[in-house]
Amino acid sequence: MNALLKHLKYRKIGSESSRCIYGNAVYAFSQYTGKMPDALVSMKKTEIEKLIEEFCYYKMEKKEWKSPRTANTALFMLKTFFKVNGFKGSEKLELDCFHQSVRERTRPEYIPSLDEARRMANVAGSLRNRAMILFIISTGLRNGTLRALLYGEVKKELEMGATNILVKIHKNMKRIVHSACKGNTEYSVFTSGEAAEALRLFLNERRRFGEIQDEEVLFCSEHNRLTRKERSIKPLTPRELQVIVKNAARKAGVKEWKNVVPHSLRKTFESVLHSQLTDGSRLDPKTQVYFIGHILGGSMDTYFDKTKIEELRKEYAKLIFKPQEQAKVEILESLQAIARTIGIDYIRLEESKKKELGRALNDSEKLIIVQEAFKQTANTLRSINDSNPKTTIIEGGPDKIALNSQSSTCQTQLTPEIVQTTDALSPKISLLDYVKPGLSLSLQNAKTFTSPNENHKNESIQFSLGTMPKERTISPKQATIKRCKLKLERKSESDLLQFLRKNG
Repeated sequence: MNALLKHLKYRKIGSESSRCIYGNAVYAFSQYTGKMPDALVSMKKTEIEKLIEEFCYYKMEKKEWKSPRTANTALFMLKTFFKVNGFKGSEKLELDCFHQSVRERTRPEYIPSLDEARRMANVAGSLRNRAMILFIISTGLRNGTLRALLYGEVKKELEMGATNILVKIHKNMKRIVHSACKGNTEYSVFTSGEAAEALRLFLNERRRFGEIQDEEVLFCSEHNRLTRKERSIKPLTPRELQVIVKNAARKAGVKEWKNVVPHSLRKTFESVLHSQLTDGSRLDPKTQVYFIGHILGGSMDTYFDKTKIEELRKEYAKLIFKPQEQAKVEILESLQAIARTIGIDYIRLEESKKKELGRALNDSEKLIIVQEAFKQTANTLRSINDSNPKTTIIEGGPDKIALNSQSSTCQTQLTPEIVQTTDALSPKISLLDYVKPGLSLSLQNAKTFTSPNENHKNESIQFSLGTMPKERTISPKQATIKRCKLKLERKSESDLLQFLRKNG
């Protein structure tokens, strides 16, 4: 056994989990034969081969091994045990493997859709459970790796307020959970904004019982038989995490909730990696493999640049962690809010279309109608700008619009959120695409662009995106007098004169 353990430690990756599995396989074979490992390696080659075949048949008949894959794994481990103990070359064991279908799977598995996975997080039962499920969905971490995460590994990014928190997977995690960092494959991945916010909420709740130390486990146990200090340093068990995920799937209404395991959510994350990005493109296949924690084939892994963390973060930020239908609803609601703000009557168009079709409109149809309303308003503004001689463009552009108008009542603030709304899942809408640079907008009344008040002729109104409209340049003294006059216009003439003398 010492030869096997040294072989696994120094010639393989040295995984504690692998050493346990190999040890269990040799122990089961030793129990079946009634011989100690030292006695087994002293036997003849033909005798060993016969014993191993009988051992495998026995396990298959007793249904202790439910799939050929399990039998083949045990065969490989036993052959390795005898190989490191001198059975090489002509003495190498010759044992045929069991046939197994490529897609054969004994234990059924259900992979939740992104919508189902997010529902699972929302009904998980606690802030910790919600944060864990969103963490798996957005990082694809394996069971052991998630349980081995320490607070100190994400503390810096949390305090910086990062939206996509960097999570580094490294082989030292095996000191916490021996199954973490599978294959000693080190890589980096990030969290979604929703997962980061859920993590902050959970940690804020946890701080009610004291400050969190760097060496404490990020997702600690809640075992009520342990003291709070003991819980903070005890990782979850594999079974605990599995129960949390299954219960969340059941509460979320997933029909096959019994077949949902933590690794299923890792596959949900993989489906997100293969999906369309916010800009309509696709993630580079090499980056997809890297984010999931696999090794790139051949020499590609050597030449893949893992050092440019910020570039990887930018690529990750393009991933979409919301179902398309939900994202479409959010876009629709945003555009409707913008339309109401600037006085576009989209409701009339919706009612007209509803009467024409004789049924209620779905979200996709409503989105098209709102877009059409924006286009019609833009065309109207163009025609008014071309035909109205009272409006003269002084200067304009995408960043600043200045104009001469007879109206001083149409001042408002135009922010980038109002001016532009873009999303890769729907046609891009930009108000500036439909309104000429320098065109005036009357946001109090969409049909009125000038005021009959002759006292405000040729008043210059300047709109600057993201800022409040600039006032005319006047001296501070004049501005003070003007404000005072407006406040005191209902006072008597004597009071007004007395006030002006004091401030004059």
